[in-house]
Amino acid sequence: MISQPICFRSAQNSDAATVNLMTATAQVLEQYLDRLRRSGAEVHTMIDRWGVANYHYVWRAETERSRGVVQLVHGIGEHAGRYIAIAGRLTAAGFDVIADDHRGHGATGAAALLDVPEDDPAGAAQTDTLRAMGRLGKGGLEATILAVRAVSRAAAELGDGRPPVIFGHSWGSFITQHLLNIRSQTYSAAVLTGTAYCQPGWVTPSRFNRRWDAPGASGYEWLSSRPEVGRAFAADPLTTDRTVLSSHGFWDALRLFTRPTPRIRSDIPLLIANGTDDPVGSPKSVERLAQAYRDVGLQHVDVRLYEGMRHEIFNEVDGDQVISDIIAWIEQQL
Repeated sequence: MISQPICFRSAQNSDAATVNLMTATAQVLEQYLDRLRRSGAEVHTMIDRWGVANYHYVWRAETERSRGVVQLVHGIGEHAGRYIAIAGRLTAAGFDVIADDHRGHGATGAAALLDVPEDDPAGAAQTDTLRAMGRLGKGGLEATILAVRAVSRAAAELGDGRPPVIFGHSWGSFITQHLLNIRSQTYSAAVLTGTAYCQPGWVTPSRFNRRWDAPGASGYEWLSSRPEVGRAFAADPLTTDRTVLSSHGFWDALRLFTRPTPRIRSDIPLLIANGTDDPVGSPKSVERLAQAYRDVGLQHVDVRLYEGMRHEIFNEVDGDQVISDIIAWIEQQL
């Protein structure tokens, strides 16, 4: 793991308006990284084969000895910084935590917007109010999944060779499903939240707020029944409203579809936890996913459906209990 400074190469070749936009983006990035550091996170980067600096963060267990490592895999349009509270609960319970900002997201996305080639200063206009955030960029979904795999290797190193527990939410749960298909031996257990059976007709691709659309709606009611969650998401300069299609492009959006395969090792424990009012994956879709894992031989598949909860179950009114349930489940597996 190496440190990588923020790249701000083209400012001298850009006009004043663009420089101001880049400066604003750099300030947002610095403030975000400062917030992560103040939460106790160590900030690291790894450079991928496409030359992109992928940021990830490590929170150390608050106990004398770590009980294991939990790798958090965030959803689309958000970032690892939205998981600071969950990381705090896990470290208090004795776990090390590692999480990355995926391609086009969080610090990884913001830093890439500042990395404008010297011979293309006009490209800096992409930084206009961070509108380009959410696009996966060079390498697309493949690069995104490879970066998460690299963080999994860092997690194993952090745990002195012990496989981490992988905990994927929403889009992160679909990335986790891909990883379980190809590298299940990398993980000691897996948690999927805000998830669905990732096949056409079983997962909602867009218009998540349709059920709550009404005059005065913020558009973020689907995230949580707590209005402050939606307000915070809307106010965050590093969150976006991108769909999978606008983030990935057509072909990578198709490649995101996956289903469990017999290659997954049968003894990996799996927890699937969703709200019954989650528009991304209905209870029927969650049960279909669980059955698909059982059908390929998984012996330990647990499903928990939280009545009346929406997409971000850990940000709901009883979200603290949800996190407690997940931690208790992880403890039982180790």
